[in-house]
Amino acid sequence: MYKALTSNIEKNDPFKFYFGLIASFIVTTGIFLSYIHLGELKTDGSIFSAVALKDLNGGILYVNAWENKPPGIFYLIELFFIIIPNPIYAVFVLAFIGFLTTSFCLYILILNNVKSYSASILFTSLAIFFTLFGNNIGDGLCTEIYGTLSILISMVFSIAYQNKLKNTYLIISSIFLGLSFWFKEPFIFVFITLYIINIRSIKINKSKIIYTLSAVLPSLFIIALLYFQHSLEGYIDSIKYNFNYLNTDEPIALKVKINDLYTHLIHPIFTAVLFFIYLAFKTLLNKKTSSETLYQFLFLLSTCVIFGLSPHNFGHYYYPTFTLIFVVFSKIYALYFEAFNLKLKWPLILICLFSFYHIDENQKPNWTFEIKPMATDKFVKYLKGNKGKTLFVDYVVKGDYYIKSELIYPSFLPVALPIHFGENTSGLENRERIWQELSKNPPDFLITTYTTSYFSWFLPDSKFYENNYFKIDSIQPENDNVLYLWKHKSNK
Repeated sequence: MYKALTSNIEKNDPFKFYFGLIASFIVTTGIFLSYIHLGELKTDGSIFSAVALKDLNGGILYVNAWENKPPGIFYLIELFFIIIPNPIYAVFVLAFIGFLTTSFCLYILILNNVKSYSASILFTSLAIFFTLFGNNIGDGLCTEIYGTLSILISMVFSIAYQNKLKNTYLIISSIFLGLSFWFKEPFIFVFITLYIINIRSIKINKSKIIYTLSAVLPSLFIIALLYFQHSLEGYIDSIKYNFNYLNTDEPIALKVKINDLYTHLIHPIFTAVLFFIYLAFKTLLNKKTSSETLYQFLFLLSTCVIFGLSPHNFGHYYYPTFTLIFVVFSKIYALYFEAFNLKLKWPLILICLFSFYHIDENQKPNWTFEIKPMATDKFVKYLKGNKGKTLFVDYVVKGDYYIKSELIYPSFLPVALPIHFGENTSGLENRERIWQELSKNPPDFLITTYTTSYFSWFLPDSKFYENNYFKIDSIQPENDNVLYLWKHKSNK
């Protein structure tokens, strides 16, 4: 595999190659541990983990363990739950392995394009910094992270195939490409663009057929899995639901999103961007490289669709662009060398150093190589002593109590995000559904804050909690609202 990934690099040196991997490991670990801490989950990661936990414990995905994301993220988390029985450690290890693999892929792709170990290590370090940009990665469980990782792995094995022409590498590349949009649907645009780029580079017709058929395999496997799990119909309904989700009344303007992209990515590396724009301009004017340069820009544009389509504006939507832009830049660098046979190693090194120097202090993480111990509060200790009971968290940002306590929720969703309970048809149906589930099969425990979630304002029984539960404890987390633990009156 090493030979397959490095056979097109002049003065191939195993020591330098592995030194680059070690450097990527150190940079990734330092930044990762500065942002992501054991047991600290954000809203999305908490929801995905809770859904996966319920699916593994008698629930049915998209039926009574519902979320409007494709199944890839749930199946991946479930795999780590099986491998590592402690859910908190499982998702932490998953996030670390995900980012570490991403960094290794970036290094391999950049090295194959730049063909200089020193320049590649510096440019990869810059890429890793913006890949692990704190505003975008959350708790490391966002769907965009694993869709992007699938694309990167596909690209790495595509290089291995181009160097050795082994269909095994081609099949693996294609499978990971076909897996990408099962983490987030808009990756279908990235899939199509990269598929076209790769199929053009395959010269053997038989290999083109193999590549195409292999790209379908993940879809066939996941659809079959959903069917046998009795989740397929529910997933199809969730796709319809997502189209309604896009039609929000007050979408964020594209101008705002472009401004955010400029502020957090383009401006900090403006010198590097100008450098690569110049290279792209030169390669576009060269007949030998013009079409490939255009395809690279289309590929980069396809990643922008992911944040451009959504009516909302969250940092993780930008993750694919922040990551893959560096791969595109390195490819343009390679095309420039192909067109003019000119090495620009030292300009690239200087630009990397200049970019690091001018990154704003507010963007720089405080590197740490320490895994901070998880703080376990008295709610968690109490709930873990009530195995087999059920829990409902009526406070969106505290959904992490599900995997900390390892208790299952009785409703169709773990926390009631306001976007699912609006005044539209689906919102009204969801209000009725959650009321029926909570009233007919009330959870043994509740966690709330001093107020209640948006959905509960519309419950037919406005005193449902007070009439059926009593408060047994409270805590005041740092920099957060007070939390209350309620117990059902039937469990006195």
